[in-house]
Amino acid sequence: MSRKAKEPAAIGRVEKDFLAAIERLVAGKPMNRDLAKRAKDGKLKINKATVAAEAGRSRVTLDRYENIVAQIETLGTEPITSADHVIARLREENAKLKQQRQAATDAMAAMLLRMRAMERSTDQEVRKALRRAARPQPNRIVGATGHVVAFPDGEDDAG
Repeated sequence: MSRKAKEPAAIGRVEKDFLAAIERLVAGKPMNRDLAKRAKDGKLKINKATVAAEAGRSRVTLDRYENIVAQIETLGTEPITSADHVIARLREENAKLKQQRQAATDAMAAMLLRMRAMERSTDQEVRKALRRAARPQPNRIVGATGHVVAFPDGEDDAG
């Protein structure tokens, strides 16, 4: 008598929900608000209750899927985001903020230098305009007459 080999059971929608919930919890990116807050605080644990809450199903429904319960137990109850992970994340964020602050400080210093250069340039142009306005004949250029002035005789310093 030949027996038919059992075909693996097709994964149902509920089981897919639980598997997707486990993946999100392992990644530390739950969609459930309470679980997301716990993940941010570094207190998220993967257990039957959190998987059921993330999947939007009851814990009783989860108990019907022994393979998923076994998978949850292998993941353990250790927080996914330990204090070391939180500290590392905060250090990265701190370094990023320091870089942003330094970039902003550099930009402000460059802007200040440009402003001072413009002030000097403007002051020079104002003084130049005032000198031109103070001339008796503004269109006449000094030294453009072509006359050479001779030194008086006998007062030569060379001799």
